Amino acid sequence: MKTQNFNYKTYEICKPILDSLDNKDISYIVFGGFAIFLNILDYFKETNRKIEDSALRETEDIDIITFNLLKTLKDIKDTIELVSEENICINEIVKNLNNEVNSEEIPLKEGRKIDILGKIQGRTYNSIEYKVVIYQEKQYKVATPEELLSM
Repeated sequence: MKTQNFNYKTYEICKPILDSLDNKDISYIVFGGFAIFLNILDYFKETNRKIEDSALRETEDIDIITFNLLKTLKDIKDTIELVSEENICINEIVKNLNNEVNSEEIPLKEGRKIDILGKIQGRTYNSIEYKVVIYQEKQYKVATPEELLSM
């Protein structure tokens, strides 16, 4: 299945950062295109229906929202610097961030990226409804379909 392979590749490239967040006990919620993908997989699993390619959405990034953007970047600094495609220096990013900036895009290999946000459209980590979805034997907090539609 082409789309599943495409999204799986995105996941595999972003996974070291997700693992680092989990290892540091940093709470985050997945939203955006990858959350749509996870919600669709979860729906098909719950209803025992066959997944159709046309139901899936390809995505080149994983968007997450966390409670505190600056703290998150500092806490997973080593992982970001290790897997980033553009030799990112988190100390430089943090130094240049101010209270107006609510997100940081981390470019990864093969054109993939992970977007880490502290706020989106006035929503914060604490105001986004989520459900827990299991993907590749790991649990993820994923914005609900209703939340994604409202975004």
